[in-house]
Amino acid sequence: TLEKIFVNGHASATVTSAGIDLEAVLGQAVLRDVYVSTMPTAGIRLASNASAVAGPFVLDNVWVDGVEIAGNIPLKIAGTTSSFAGVYIDGGVFNGPGASQPAIEILGNAASILRDIHIKAYIELRTTGNTGIKITDAQNIVLSAVEVNQINANAATAVSIAESAANRTQNIIVQGLRATGSTITAISNTITSDSIGTATAYIPLYVYGSSLELGSRFVKSDFHLQSNTGTTIFRALAADNFVQVRRI
Repeated sequence: TLEKIFVNGHASATVTSAGIDLEAVLGQAVLRDVYVSTMPTAGIRLASNASAVAGPFVLDNVWVDGVEIAGNIPLKIAGTTSSFAGVYIDGGVFNGPGASQPAIEILGNAASILRDIHIKAYIELRTTGNTGIKITDAQNIVLSAVEVNQINANAATAVSIAESAANRTQNIIVQGLRATGSTITAISNTITSDSIGTATAYIPLYVYGSSLELGSRFVKSDFHLQSNTGTTIFRALAADNFVQVRRI
């Protein structure tokens, strides 16, 4: 457990991978009440490597501020050819990535073995081309009660979903997303060529996966369900109506 730690870097510092770098750590690693700032690479990096698995990790009340330094990614979660399962973030703050960088990057590999990640956090984007949470080649990702706030007028994306080849990204659930800013896109899914929500947007529920089944559910407003081929299975945008969704 890393607890009550303050790590402060500098834009010109030599940092190999991250201010806090936890690679191939196996068995309930916990970061609690941690603050990391001003790193020219990642603020915090969680990763497996070619010869060792990683996870699970718990991040509780972790705050990372990149201060818009070039190349900064406040939180990077990286899989390799070894299994990486389990990251649970409760109440984190991830601010100020460098230009064209995400605040949180979830980056797997061709084997799609980076999985089981649950994020509840506040994110602030302050410079050109930022993304709140960028997901590539990962599975079983739940974003719950996430707010992404675009501070300036530069184009930004709250949640980006992509894959390097078919079926490498699976089971993505976004629930309770609030994306604010004059030129922000709430969700961009390049697998389906989907773009949802502009300016200030509230997304109660968005689900992506190659095989989708739902029991009987009641949802309200802006419910969007797609297959991995881009086919819209169900979409409800009625602002004041409840819609019953049954198994498809």
